[in-house]
Amino acid sequence: MYFNENYKFWLGGFIEGEGSLTISIVKSNKARYGFFLQFEFNITQHKNGLNKLNKFKLLFNNKGQIHQNSSFNNVWVYSLKGTSNLINHIVSFYLKYIISNLCKFNKKEF
Repeated sequence: MYFNENYKFWLGGFIEGEGSLTISIVKSNKARYGFFLQFEFNITQHKNGLNKLNKFKLLFNNKGQIHQNSSFNNVWVYSLKGTSNLINHIVSFYLKYIISNLCKFNKKEF
C-alpha cells in the first residue's frame, strides 16, 4: 500500500498523541550482565480504531503485531519491538515526519 507524504505527516501527528516509545529492563540468565534492554514502540486504540493500527503495521513493512490489551477488552495495541526495527523504521519516520514537522511549526510566527 502506498502512503502519500501528507498522510505520513498525519500519521506522525497521530503518533504524537497516541504513540509511545519504551525501554524495559528485562532480567535474563542468558544476558551477559543478567539483564537486557528491550525497546518497544506502541500505539493504543479502542477497537473502533483497529483500521488505523493496521495502517501503521503496513507503513512499517508488516513488522510488529496487533494484539488485544490484556487489561481492557475493547483496547488494541500495535507494537513493534527490537533495536533494529526501531532504528530501521521508527527513528527514520520520527526524524522525517514528526521532528522535522515540529521544527517547521516552531519557526512560524503567531
